[in-house]
Amino acid sequence: MVPALDPHNARIPDFTLDRFRAARQPLVDDFGLTHEKAAQRLAAMWQAQNNIDREDWDNLQEELAEAARLQQVERRLEEEEQQRALDEEKELTKQEERKKNRNKFLTYNKVPISTAITKLPLPIATRKLKKGDFVELYYFTNKGLAEAEASTRSTDDDALTLTRDEDGQHAFVPVTASKFKDTAQLARHTRVL
Repeated sequence: MVPALDPHNARIPDFTLDRFRAARQPLVDDFGLTHEKAAQRLAAMWQAQNNIDREDWDNLQEELAEAARLQQVERRLEEEEQQRALDEEKELTKQEERKKNRNKFLTYNKVPISTAITKLPLPIATRKLKKGDFVELYYFTNKGLAEAEASTRSTDDDALTLTRDEDGQHAFVPVTASKFKDTAQLARHTRVL
């Protein structure tokens, strides 16, 4: 029988007290012991029983700890199994979604978008290309593209044009300001040549 309370915390009673006189009396009568010796014998018997109770208590605690550990392992395994089942269900759902909407899940190569401003040839060259006429290669060389960039594309003086300053930065400026800048660059360019 396992004790209800922890026998490790139990204290040995003082068997010399008068309330234990009835417990000592059979030892005094049967074995001819004194009350003092009978109290010592009762203390020894109590200690022996307490040792047995301690062993039983420790074994019970080990069994309970092992049962709790096994229960925890079972619970963890069940949770893992449930998680695995959820993951499988999600994967099946994804596969069904991919089957239904194949185009939505097609892989594609990401093409980087250029941040550079595309240089276009003069409008006359573009029009000739659209018509299918012969276009001189000059319009597509660096000089031809620079000339197209420097030229104004609008005759409206309130319109804006894209220009590039000495630092290489692009900015929108009014066409009239651009014309003055273009003529100054053209004059400098012709002096260099």
